[in-house]
Amino acid sequence: MYNLELEKYLSEDKDLKLFLKGVKKEKEISIPEIPEGAIFFLFYILFKEYNGSILWIVNQVDNLEDWNFLSQIINNFYIFPPFVHLPYEKPLRSNITESKRIKVLEKLLSGEKVFILASVKSLIYPLYPPEKMKNNFIFLKKGIELEREKILNYLMENSYERSDRVERVGQFCIKGGIIDIFSPAYNYPVRIEFIGDEIESIRYFDVETQRSIELIDSIILSPINELLGEKDEEKVFLKNNERSYIFDYLDKNLLIILEDFDKTLSTLEKWDKKGYENYEKRINFKEKIPKDLYLTKDMFESYIKNFKRIVMNSQNPNIFFSFYSLPTFKGKGEILEKELETYIKSGYKIFIQTDYREIVEERIKKILKDIKFIHYDIKSGFIWENPKILFLTDKEIFGIKRRRIVRVQRKEKKLIDLSNFEIGDYIVHINYGIGKFLGLKKLTIEGKTKEYIQLEYANQTYVYIPLEEMHLIQKYISPSGQPPSLSKIGTKQWDETKRRVKESVKEIAEEIIKMYARREIEEGFAFSKDTEWQRELEASFPYEETEDQLKALYEIKRDMESKKPMERVLIGDVGFGKTELALRASFKAVVDGKQVAVLVPTTILAYQHWRVFKDRLDVFPVKVEVLSRLKPAQEQKRILEQLKRGEIDIIIGTHRILQKDVEFKDLGLIIVDEEHRFGVFQKEGFKKKYPHVDILYLSATPIPRTLSMVLSGIRQFSILETPPQNRLPIETFVVEFNQQIIKEGIIRELERNGQVYYVCNDISRLESIAEMITSLVPYARVGIVHGKMDEEKITKVMSDFYEGKIDVLVATTIIESGLDVPNANTLFIENAEHMGLAQLYQLRGRIGRSNRQAYAYFMHAPWKSLSPESIKRLEALKEFSSLGSGLRLALRDLEIRGAGNLLGKEQHGHMEEVGFYLYMQLLEEAIKEIKQERKEVKINCKIIVPYAIAIPETYIENPNDRIYFYQRLIGLENLEELENIRKEMEDMYGKIPRDVENLFILAEIKYRAERMGIIKVEILQDSVILHYTNGKREISLPKGDFIKQGKFIANFLKEISLVY
Repeated sequence: MYNLELEKYLSEDKDLKLFLKGVKKEKEISIPEIPEGAIFFLFYILFKEYNGSILWIVNQVDNLEDWNFLSQIINNFYIFPPFVHLPYEKPLRSNITESKRIKVLEKLLSGEKVFILASVKSLIYPLYPPEKMKNNFIFLKKGIELEREKILNYLMENSYERSDRVERVGQFCIKGGIIDIFSPAYNYPVRIEFIGDEIESIRYFDVETQRSIELIDSIILSPINELLGEKDEEKVFLKNNERSYIFDYLDKNLLIILEDFDKTLSTLEKWDKKGYENYEKRINFKEKIPKDLYLTKDMFESYIKNFKRIVMNSQNPNIFFSFYSLPTFKGKGEILEKELETYIKSGYKIFIQTDYREIVEERIKKILKDIKFIHYDIKSGFIWENPKILFLTDKEIFGIKRRRIVRVQRKEKKLIDLSNFEIGDYIVHINYGIGKFLGLKKLTIEGKTKEYIQLEYANQTYVYIPLEEMHLIQKYISPSGQPPSLSKIGTKQWDETKRRVKESVKEIAEEIIKMYARREIEEGFAFSKDTEWQRELEASFPYEETEDQLKALYEIKRDMESKKPMERVLIGDVGFGKTELALRASFKAVVDGKQVAVLVPTTILAYQHWRVFKDRLDVFPVKVEVLSRLKPAQEQKRILEQLKRGEIDIIIGTHRILQKDVEFKDLGLIIVDEEHRFGVFQKEGFKKKYPHVDILYLSATPIPRTLSMVLSGIRQFSILETPPQNRLPIETFVVEFNQQIIKEGIIRELERNGQVYYVCNDISRLESIAEMITSLVPYARVGIVHGKMDEEKITKVMSDFYEGKIDVLVATTIIESGLDVPNANTLFIENAEHMGLAQLYQLRGRIGRSNRQAYAYFMHAPWKSLSPESIKRLEALKEFSSLGSGLRLALRDLEIRGAGNLLGKEQHGHMEEVGFYLYMQLLEEAIKEIKQERKEVKINCKIIVPYAIAIPETYIENPNDRIYFYQRLIGLENLEELENIRKEMEDMYGKIPRDVENLFILAEIKYRAERMGIIKVEILQDSVILHYTNGKREISLPKGDFIKQGKFIANFLKEISLVY
C-alpha cells in the first residue's frame, strides 16, 4: 500500500473517522455525491482500514480504464470488465476482456485482499461454480517435483495452443527441459525450467525479445477463460445447469460500493426487458438457448443483501463529508496566486499535482514555500474543508487535464527480425539471384556432415549454401508484395538485371544528392528559442507526449533555430501525434512574425486541420484560415488579399495553395501533409519559389529504418514509433456475416452517441448495404462514400460524418487514410478474408482514437465456403489485437511501400527485380561512390574444421530459430554480442551443449580473424593455418579436445591483434 504524505492530515477529519466506524459496524451506509478527485483519497483510506476485499460497482459500461490510476496507491487493484453483448444478444467474447476477467477470478479464488472495479454489466454473465473453477487452476512452485506430462495435459485440456514460439495469451511452447506458457492471469508469459521432474526455476519473459525479465518463486496456471476454453455461454449452459455469478466467488466479509444504486436497478430492469424480448424472438426462430441465463435485477438485489454496502451519490445520506469542487483558473496566474494566498491565510494546506511544475512555480513564486507538490495522479482538484486541505491539478490551473500515459521503454532487438527468413520465403543470393528458401539440410561431404541452406531456383534447380556464406543471402521483399519469378542458374540473366538496376540507382543517387546539396548552401531564417507562450501552448496539450514525440519536437525546433533551411520528414502512423508537432512548429514560426502554409491533399483534411489549429490556438492572437477551390470566388479573393498583407498567420489548404496567385507577406514555414500524395514537380516548384523557407513533411506511411539510415545526412528524418499509450486496445471479433451482430453492434454504438464505419470494397453493393442498415436500425442516419464520387460530394459526406450528421458511414477502403473522427468507435468490415493484414490494420486504425472502447468486426463468408488460405488468414486475424509476427510482417510490407513512395514510382520496377534489401545495398554503395566516401571492404573469413559443428535439433528443434542463431553468430558486430547470444540461448533453451560451445568458439575465432585481414582459418588435428591475402602462417596446437584447441586459437588471435 502506498504511503500518502498527507495521510496524517486526513486522519484528523471527524467525518472520515465516523465513516470508517460506520463501515465496520453497519450493514449499509450511504454517502452524498463527492468530487471525483476526492474518491482517490477516500478509497485509499477505506481499503487500508477495511479488513477485507472491496467490489466497487459503477454504472458506466465504457472507460473503466479511466480509473486505473487508482492502482498507483491501491495494491491489488483490478478491473473486471464486461463483454460487449447484452442478455440474449449473440455472445461476443474478446481475448482482451477474457484475460482481465480470469485474472480477477484467480485472485478471488486465492483469497487475496483485492479492490475490484466492475461495471454493473460485468456482473450479468453466468460462470461455472467456484469449486469447479478452482479445480481448473494449478499451482507451481520452484523446487517441487511434478511430471512435465501433467502440465502438458493440463494445458491441452484447458484449450492452450501449442506453438513454436509464445507470442500471445493462450500459447505454450516446449523447448527441451523448458516450457514457455502465456497464462491470461499474468501480464507476461512464464518460462518454467525443469531438471528431470523438478522445477529448477520460474521466470517471466518478454514477448518481443523472448528474454527472461524476472525470477519468481511460484505461479498459478489458470484456464484460458472463465468458460474453460469455450466461447459461447449459451452453448455451455444449455447442457450444464451448474451456473453461478461473480457474487458466488466473493468472500462473505467483502464490502460492496454502489456508485448509484437506483440507476443500477433501472439499468438491470431495462436489460431484463430487452433480454426477454431477445429470448422470445430467438425461441420463435427455433433457436436452442438456455432460459434464465443472465443475472436479473431481482437476483442482483438478493445477492447484495449478503454483503456490507456503501451507497454513493445518495439522496438521503447518513454520513456527510466536507468536499467541494474547485473552479478553473484557465491559466490566469495572478488570480490563482491571490486565491491561493487567501486560502493559506485561512489555515489551508495546499497540495498541487502538475506536469508543469516550472510554469506553476513561476506563477505562484510569492507563496511557493507554503505549497506541497504531489506526484500521484488524481482526476481533479477539490477542497476538503474540515481538515482544511486544498488539492489542485492541471485541470483547475490550465483549464485542461492531461491524460497520463505510461512511458514505454525502448526494447532490445526482437527475436523475430523480419529481415531473417523462414521456410518458403523468397530470397536473393547476390551471385545466383532470386530463389526460394527451403530450410536447412544436412549433407555429408568428404566424410563431414554439416547443415546447409537449401535454395530452389527455376526449373527445380537446387543450390546448397554453406552457413558461413549466409551473408550473401537476403530476404526478398518488394513494394507490390507479388511473388517474383525464380532466377535461372547457369545463365547471365541475373548479372544483366543487377547491371541495369545499378545504373538506375546511380542516377537516382545523383539526383537525390544534387537536390539536397542546393538547400545545404542556402541561408534561411533562424527562429528564436521558445517563448513563454510556446510553453503555455504545449502545457495545454491534453496528453502526455511519448518519448518519440519529444525527440522529434527537439529535432524540429533545433532545425528551425539554425540558419540552414529545414527539410525534415516527420513519419508516424495515423494518430501518433504528427499534427500536434506540426501545430507547435507553426506556432513557433508565428510568434516570430512569420507566416505558415500547411499543404494537404484533400479539402476535407484541410478543414479537419483548420478545426484542430483553431481550437488549440483559440486563446492566442493567431489567425488561421482555410483555402480550397470549393470556397466561393469572393471568399478566396478576400483570403488571398489578407495573406498578401500578412493578416493571416496560418493558411491551410489543398493544391490551391500552389497556384501562382497565392502570395505571402513573409512566409517562414511550409508543412506538407501526406507528402507522397503530391508530385515531385509540385513540391520542387514550391521549394524553388521559397528557397529559404523551412519545410516539414508529414507522412503516415512508415519507411524502413534501412532507408532512413541510407539517406541520413542527405535528408533528415524524425520517426514516431511509439503509439499513444492511453488508448485502449481495440476489441476485435472475427465472425461470419450476421445481420443480428450488425444490428446489435450499431445500436450499442448509437446508444452511447457514437458513430459507425461499415466497409465493403464492392461499390455496386454500397446502396443495398445502406438499405439493409436502415431496415435493421431505422433511426440510424446512413451515408455512402467511395472513390468514384466527385471531390465535392466526398467532402460533403465526410464533413457531415465528422460533424455527427451521419451515424453510419458505408464506404469502400477510401477511409483507409484521411479523416480523424474520434467519435467513430465501431467498425464493420465485410469480406475481411479478401483483404491483406496490412490493409486491415490501417482500416482498424480509423477507430479507437479516443479514450472510449472501440470494437472492430471482421466479417467473413461461412467457414464451409472458405479456401484453406482464407481460413489461415482469418486465424491470424483472431489474434489481431496483439502485434504477432504475422502483423509485424504486414507492417514491414507497409514500410517497403513507403520506401517506394519516397524514392518515386519509377523505382518500383527496380525494387521488384532485385528485392528491397539488395536495392538498398546498391543505393548505399552508389551514394558513397558519388560522395567519394571510402568503401569498407568486408572480409568474410572461411573456417575449415576437421569435424561437424552444428546446433543439434535435440537442443533447438525449430529450424527457423536455428537459422536465427546461426545468423547472429556468423554476423557478430562485437564480442559483447557473443555473450548476449549465449545468455539468450541458455535462457530460452537451457544449458548449452558441447556442440554449441564449439560453435561459440568458432564465432569468436571468425570475428577476431576478420578484423586482422585473415581470409581463411584451416584447423587441422594438431595445427592451424591462417591464410592472408598475401600468404599464410601455420601454428602448432596443444593436445586436447576442440574446446581446448579453439580457445588457444582465439587467445592467440587476441594477443597478435594487439601487435597487429
